[in-house]
Amino acid sequence: MKKNILKNSDGILTVDYLFAIVLAMGFMVILFSLSMTLTMVDVVQYMTFSSARVYSVANVNEAKSIENAKEKFSQLYTDPRVRSMFDKTKWFVLSEPEYGDLTNIYQPTNPSRNTFYGVSVGMNAKMLDIKIPFYGSTSTKNDGQGFSTNIHTFLGREPSTEECQIFSGKRLEWLINERGYNHPDLRNNLQNYKNITDNGC
Repeated sequence: MKKNILKNSDGILTVDYLFAIVLAMGFMVILFSLSMTLTMVDVVQYMTFSSARVYSVANVNEAKSIENAKEKFSQLYTDPRVRSMFDKTKWFVLSEPEYGDLTNIYQPTNPSRNTFYGVSVGMNAKMLDIKIPFYGSTSTKNDGQGFSTNIHTFLGREPSTEECQIFSGKRLEWLINERGYNHPDLRNNLQNYKNITDNGC
């Protein structure tokens, strides 16, 4: 007796298995991509935090603080365990970091407060731009550019030695010119006055 091929269910489990394994593998790819992206966001967040911490410490002047912050960021970026994720795999791309006063980009609610002083960097996660069978594409553009965000750390900045000396000099001038302060040792001029700061200005 000849079998009716339309009613034959032999091998249907194989088809179900293949369909299920493709869905499972696709979900694993999504989970892996998301996990790696969140991990690298945390790594880059630490890089900006360490750089902003170096920048926030009082130094000779602000330019020296920025120089130290750049050196710290470069030190962390060039670590082989981190750099391979950016340079070899090309899964993640960082923009050129910005250091110092970023109030021109992020407007504070109180202009008198130095709120947005620190380090900011843009991060592009190309590995999130993927196409998976049965799931489709994670991006509507399908240009392979991935998803981008900005990562910041704002810790402020202590006054530099240069700024303290300028502040102390202006304060003495104000005492002499506005308050009539006239100590004999100053002899009515500022030539014998030397600023001694303790980073408390």
